[in-house]
Amino acid sequence: MEAVLILGIESSCDETAAAVVKNGREVLSNVISSQIAIHTEYGGVVPEIASRKHIENINPVIRMALDEAGVTLDDIDESELKEYFIEFDKYDEFVEQYSKIVPYLLKAKEQYEDRCAKMAVEHKDTDYHMVIGSGMLWGEAYDYAMCILEEMQWIKTKSIHAAEYFHGTLELVEEDTSLILFYGEDETRPLMDRVKNFSEKVTKVINIFDTKEVELPFTDAEYRKIVSPMIMYAITERLSCHLEKERNHPLTTRRYYRQMEY
Repeated sequence: MEAVLILGIESSCDETAAAVVKNGREVLSNVISSQIAIHTEYGGVVPEIASRKHIENINPVIRMALDEAGVTLDDIDESELKEYFIEFDKYDEFVEQYSKIVPYLLKAKEQYEDRCAKMAVEHKDTDYHMVIGSGMLWGEAYDYAMCILEEMQWIKTKSIHAAEYFHGTLELVEEDTSLILFYGEDETRPLMDRVKNFSEKVTKVINIFDTKEVELPFTDAEYRKIVSPMIMYAITERLSCHLEKERNHPLTTRRYYRQMEY
């Protein structure tokens, strides 16, 4: 039986990793690039630094994993991406275009810079936000609400899936309620439109982050959908950094996390 090679890619808060696995059991390589030394001096993970390091590290880590395993990308039968889409006929084209994404991510940050700076000034004293997302960006909405606004800025925040917004949460919206909408480019975008259309009738405080506004190196709209979480992570990092400055609240400050036993 011919061996099946799988390439796995993972990124956590401060680690970028890739591994090649043979027949689902034998690990041929497992490369991890850790940022612990970089963040130690700050007492915790700094999202903007971590984000940029992930961008810098991902391609070298993949290359090292392939080299250690003694294979090339052409030898790989499956990857997490292929597995997610089951059959992805345009995989090779996608990967080739994806390899050019770094300068586009940096440009996206610059594109949102002034907007995020203004938003941070306006919301430095806001004590409650709703972060709403759907589809490919639901995870990013959940992450930004919990890991950034709550954990790193101590702001009370509710993460809401657009499909569930009308199942109760809408009754909490008032004229000055802050809504942060994460717009992606998949089939659930109409759900976000529905949230926006209703909310504009009630609250005056709506901020939108939309991956559709960002230029990317892809020839197929399907590819944009795939990388939308990465794009959203990149542009919202600018808001995180400006909130840190305007609120005089370092993103690394914790009251309880790793400060005590639990």
